[in-house]
Amino acid sequence: MLKVNILFLFLMLFTFLHAQQADSSFLHLSTGEKKFSKVEFNDPFLSRSYILFNDSTRYELKEVKAYQNSDGYFAKYPGRSAKMVKRVIAQKKDVWW
Repeated sequence: MLKVNILFLFLMLFTFLHAQQADSSFLHLSTGEKKFSKVEFNDPFLSRSYILFNDSTRYELKEVKAYQNSDGYFAKYPGRSAKMVKRVIAQKKDVWW
């Protein structure tokens, strides 16, 4: 019985850790707060760009330091606070596009 319980706990832990790795979308706010959930960048034609968090909360780009979604990791580039750039290669020296 103890072996079954240990195996069950191991499977639950593995499932939980795998689910966290699969959904690695997050939003890093200028206040330093990090929120984990679905993140979507929206760039309407005639209005300001914004980030939609969890399909309900809208953040202006001035409120966001960086974000990550299925498209990659994006952050504000120094000197260009109104735009987000994509990190292409993550190493000691990051390459941005």
